[in-house]
Amino acid sequence: MARVLHLHIGVHKTGTTSLQEFLFGNRDILEQRGFHYPTNAAYFWRGELSHSFLAHSLRAERPHYLPAMATYDADTAYQQLAADVANKKNYQIILSSEHFSLLYSKDDVARVAERLLEICPTTKIYVYLRRQDEAIEANYKQGIRTKAFWVDFPTYVSNALASNYDRWNYQLLVDNYRQAFGKDSVFVRLYEPDKLLNANIIDDFLRVLGLENRPPFRQISRQNQSWPVEALEFLRHISPYLTKPKFIAFKQAIQRNPAVFNQGQFRYLDSHLSQTILAAYEAPNTTLATTLNCGQPAALFDPTFKEIDTLINLSSDRLSRLMGGVFEGLID
Repeated sequence: MARVLHLHIGVHKTGTTSLQEFLFGNRDILEQRGFHYPTNAAYFWRGELSHSFLAHSLRAERPHYLPAMATYDADTAYQQLAADVANKKNYQIILSSEHFSLLYSKDDVARVAERLLEICPTTKIYVYLRRQDEAIEANYKQGIRTKAFWVDFPTYVSNALASNYDRWNYQLLVDNYRQAFGKDSVFVRLYEPDKLLNANIIDDFLRVLGLENRPPFRQISRQNQSWPVEALEFLRHISPYLTKPKFIAFKQAIQRNPAVFNQGQFRYLDSHLSQTILAAYEAPNTTLATTLNCGQPAALFDPTFKEIDTLINLSSDRLSRLMGGVFEGLID
């Protein structure tokens, strides 16, 4: 049996893609250091280079973004993981999938613990938390890029707080994992530049494993780079009229012509929406921070909001000019 199983559960939009790309690309170096990042197709999804099928197999519904050819089920996934772990008894196992952070109900997390603790009684959980207003904005941008929705940002925030509140309730997430795995087995890190080693999640995660990000580890290019907000807003307006294949082709056309879009520092989030979101999570954030601070009152996140201009309501003339620029490169 493996000495330790390390499970990184995200959350979403905290550099998970970059971390998983690094772990996958340095499997051989990790092996030399006594760590194994398994890639069995029964539970490892190469579309994300992560162990997403372990999390997906415990969800009630099949995620909409999975390709039709992706097949998995809980029994097969966890049985195969158990077999693979048994063959690596002298290694520490690393698993990573941000989709575990979507299994945040008490029953869901209990099922995760039942499966994993049976495989390796010494299982440690690592979670990186991003301030909710920034996390919601980042998730919105990702949703626009994947055609998950095309509502405007204020409507998205309102819907998120009304119907999907628990997704960003970090107290609930951490409490459920601490109850299932033991409070000393859950390690909480804040996804803020001054809280991460070298302001880098890869360096930070390696440190908690007792490793250093230096040669012979191979470095990777930045993953999931942000689009200019104007490009996202342009895509949002066009998206409802496109089939999925045409949407993909349209995105590629946008990416081939980045210069047509305003490259200025814009964002969807403004101070009013930021305050609304943070106020909604103030109580659970304070409770979690106090718990993590050994019962002493504390703040979970720095509440400072960096004011950046918002880009609102592209005019019909601007939309037309952008369309011409994307397809003909003629915009001035």
